Amino acid sequence: MMEKANLKELYQKLELTKDINAKDTDYVLEIKFGEILNDEEIELIKIERKILSLMFNKGKLISRFFTPEIVFDELFSDYETDYIKERIENTQNTYITIRYLIILWNKTKNQEYSKIAFDKTFNILKKEIKSKNITFGDANELFLICRKIVEKTKYRKEEYLNYLQNFKNNISTPYDFYSYLEQLVDNKLISSILLKTLLSDYRDYIKFEIQYYFPNQYGFEILIPLIQKAKLPIKELYSLMAENENVLINHRKENDFVKLNLLRKKADYEKLAGKTVDSEQTLEELTKIKFDVNLNKVDFSMSSETNKGLEILWEIIDSKSSFLSTLSAEYIIGYFATQFDNLHTVTTEKGNKSLFDGHFTTILMDINNNANEKKSRNSLSENISTYYSLFFMPIFEQTLYKSILNGHLNYQNFSNFLKGTWIGQPTKFYKGDIEIEESWLTLLQPGLYNFFSLFEYQTIHNKLKTDSFILSIDSLTLKFEGILRDFIRLCGGTTIKIKNGISEEILLEEMLEHKVIKETYEEAEIELFKLVFTRQGLNIRNDIAHGFYKLSDYNLKKISLILLCILRISRFEFGVEQ
Repeated sequence: MMEKANLKELYQKLELTKDINAKDTDYVLEIKFGEILNDEEIELIKIERKILSLMFNKGKLISRFFTPEIVFDELFSDYETDYIKERIENTQNTYITIRYLIILWNKTKNQEYSKIAFDKTFNILKKEIKSKNITFGDANELFLICRKIVEKTKYRKEEYLNYLQNFKNNISTPYDFYSYLEQLVDNKLISSILLKTLLSDYRDYIKFEIQYYFPNQYGFEILIPLIQKAKLPIKELYSLMAENENVLINHRKENDFVKLNLLRKKADYEKLAGKTVDSEQTLEELTKIKFDVNLNKVDFSMSSETNKGLEILWEIIDSKSSFLSTLSAEYIIGYFATQFDNLHTVTTEKGNKSLFDGHFTTILMDINNNANEKKSRNSLSENISTYYSLFFMPIFEQTLYKSILNGHLNYQNFSNFLKGTWIGQPTKFYKGDIEIEESWLTLLQPGLYNFFSLFEYQTIHNKLKTDSFILSIDSLTLKFEGILRDFIRLCGGTTIKIKNGISEEILLEEMLEHKVIKETYEEAEIELFKLVFTRQGLNIRNDIAHGFYKLSDYNLKKISLILLCILRISRFEFGVEQ
């Protein structure tokens, strides 16, 4: 097998790769081949695209797309393996060569490939650092590749360990330091003595400035087990964690729910740091402002001016979504899966007042900030479309955007959350005489992955297109009715009716009026399902099923509503009676 002349442009472009995870690999798709390609040449292009679809993450080759753990024996055939071996002889690009070598090592289990890969990676790492032609993050990824090889082969172990300290000298920002910690986490090559040496000056790399608040939070979580393993004073770290909370506290208003939570965290860290007096003083400050706190960070008097009302609305949405996006994925998802309270109530000079006064539930607060619901005279169903469109969905969409951007939310942790609910639990059913066991999550995953991967890519690259969710909307919409039907059955209900002497399945609208659904879900949730999927609202299910949607109909609002419905309907877990 030889490189084909028709693919000369492809190989020339590959030689331009400048880092281990080439950020410009899309040029391969843009190449205009001047000649008609034969079948073999097309196969070679596919092989290169398959190789470029892999990326290094923490030293390990993973797929850029959703797949389980990569099985290299299945991913690359013997024909493709031979081609990669040949390419190693022909390419002059070190980064491409390393990629080829790691693939061959994983495929053949031949350690000679891993040794050559280590030599090339280690050499280019030191060369690029010396010439200052590489960011610390990219350099750290190269070093992580070296670590993975040493962990499995012990090849040049001492050189790797000796370089840990030299490599650390290139750290210039807190971001670099927290990236460097990835070298140390779960690293069985490093003794506790060496770890203590490497971490002894960790305080020097921490900066208490507002732009470093979230990176510090991330870094401290990594540091806790490392400090414990190194047998360094853990109380000092908790003291720093309290100081970090203080950075954000100083940027919040007095009557601010976010500040309330920050003070609580600060007090906990001070207690863990052994600073009992400081912790008690912080709790006193927390108690003092507790009764003036506004849950939505709103501090204003209601104005009759339209533009003022819009400013108020956006302030609530921005504040609420900003706060939620700082939480862990479990809390973010759990919030939207279970909470409706306090979403549309603001504090005025005359007391708590619904944002859409007279239309929705008003939350009244007693002197201890205990919530009390007061039902509006109007039915929620009369105004639910306005409520979700103007208030709830912008919070959901903004939280989604911010938490994906800051890395708190992604496909994997969204899927993991659903795995812990009833739709993640496998159930048995029969097709003919064949028993099948599967969960609804398995059927939802392709649509969920499509949405998260597109949204994450577009968010990071500032190319957010709201009409890119065709696959996810089509897929997830048509699953909802089946999920609802199975829920009723699993709860002991029936979805069959007799009509004109013939048994048939009840319709979606009828399922939403089913006794099981009404007894299990809140009225507001059922109204949400009706708004999204039935003719009383957007009628998405019917329009998708009958092919009525055009490109402009596949927008972020629709997919956000569908995701919210999936979270709401999945918020239970079936237990086993003892």
